[in-house]
Amino acid sequence: MTFASASLRNARSSAPGVRASVSSGAIGLPSRLLRMAMPSGRASVPMCSEGAPAWAASCSTTCRANAGVRQGLSEQASYIGDVNSPVSKKRRSVGSNRADSGVNPASRKASATRASGSAFWGSKISRVVAIAVVTGGLLSTLTPSTRAQSAPAWPPPPSMEFPDWTFVGNSPAAAEYSLRFPSSRPQGDSKNDVVVVHALMPKTDRKPHAVVILHYWGATDLRVERNLAQQLNRRGIAAVVMELPFHLERTPLGLRSGAGAIDPDPAKLVQIMKQAVDDVRRTFDWIESRPEFDSSQLGLAGTSLGAIVSALVSGIDSRVASGAYLLGGAEIAHVIWNSSRIVKERDAMRRNGVTESSLRGDLAEIEPANHLRSRSPKRSFVIGARYDTVVPPRSTEALIQALGNPQVIWLETGHFGGFLIEKQVHQEIAKFFAASETGAEYVAPKSIRAPTLRLGFEANAESGIQIVAGVDVWRSNARGDGFASILASPRGPELFVGFKAEKGLSIGATLRSGSVSPGLFWSIVL
Repeated sequence: MTFASASLRNARSSAPGVRASVSSGAIGLPSRLLRMAMPSGRASVPMCSEGAPAWAASCSTTCRANAGVRQGLSEQASYIGDVNSPVSKKRRSVGSNRADSGVNPASRKASATRASGSAFWGSKISRVVAIAVVTGGLLSTLTPSTRAQSAPAWPPPPSMEFPDWTFVGNSPAAAEYSLRFPSSRPQGDSKNDVVVVHALMPKTDRKPHAVVILHYWGATDLRVERNLAQQLNRRGIAAVVMELPFHLERTPLGLRSGAGAIDPDPAKLVQIMKQAVDDVRRTFDWIESRPEFDSSQLGLAGTSLGAIVSALVSGIDSRVASGAYLLGGAEIAHVIWNSSRIVKERDAMRRNGVTESSLRGDLAEIEPANHLRSRSPKRSFVIGARYDTVVPPRSTEALIQALGNPQVIWLETGHFGGFLIEKQVHQEIAKFFAASETGAEYVAPKSIRAPTLRLGFEANAESGIQIVAGVDVWRSNARGDGFASILASPRGPELFVGFKAEKGLSIGATLRSGSVSPGLFWSIVL
């Protein structure tokens, strides 16, 4: 057995992760060629085997290919080594002497020439093949896998015996009940660690399906969620509104609602998001425990932060049959690093050396897209705002992509401008869940007409700097790179026509009382 054959076979039987070193001479390669590719003149080839490290085990196809490469390399090296060994040379010499007897010199010379040529070209071909085998093996082994990484398993919260719900009152469309139960992931505050749930049951003779509703960041009341619940109740669907951690009744003493929900410490932020997710999952458990509900399919809806949490739950819990995500998104790190609302927390992260790139890694476990790639609801509905600066449109697009093929509506507003069309938006969400309940097809309208409102500062040579509010009357494209806006200013109405520069600043001209002057307009779209 040659050294190459022995070293390769030993490597296959060695412990996982051990690298087998193959010298150029051992496999019959010209040493100068191998040194050109690897300065050490020695190829260090990682060997895959059962029980190999995670990075190797994840590439089962590569490992099988490398196994074939190693077998071929071993056989090739063994053959070349045997051909060049002294015993083989002696055997060939003896065989040649026997064959030479009784053969004329010319024939012997021709045979020798042919044999020499065959040996020469055979040696060259063998070496080329060996080089290709080594190169292919190294590339296939050293190239990292580009296969999508599966999200880590997320065990459900422990089961529990729920307390009875409490009747709160009646409305024309529903009867309201409330419930409190302990969070399965306490964060150390007695108020925050009690989950508060409001159930609005439609007045119907049948058991209703339920939609869990999650509110936005910083909510101080549940007016918006109750309005959506009313639309659901009118269609015979129960609405279960859950208060998110650090909000409303769960707000720790001395803090405003939502103040602790986005922590500048990435590790703490992960734990808070995990608490929110498991609180929703435990709310699902409670719904399944109540005979008043038809829990065969559950819906989930959220706004802004509530939509982000809803998307994460949708990728984790298979009980979510349908999901509606309003003004939310994926790519949490991008949201935090670019949101116009998350300023203080982002500055604190920067002071602690956190970057957007490092934050992306820190938050990988709670990134909705990582979970939605492997599991998403059967039906989904996304409503985004084209000029949103709180949850950037890029993050909404990432959510749409992760969900696969959701129904989508883009509002021509910012994060807050939808309040003017809140009823229409809630009606569409309720229609979506009603269709999901019966299995009917839901097709979202192409748009919901909403004005694009601006608020900011305008400066021009004639009026100076002034606070203005405006409404767009023209846009050059869907992104609104160029626009015209009628402004209300302290000096009277004006028309600004301009093009976006960066971060809300636009450059253009202001028309007022028949005069035109160059101007700047810094604005946010509501």
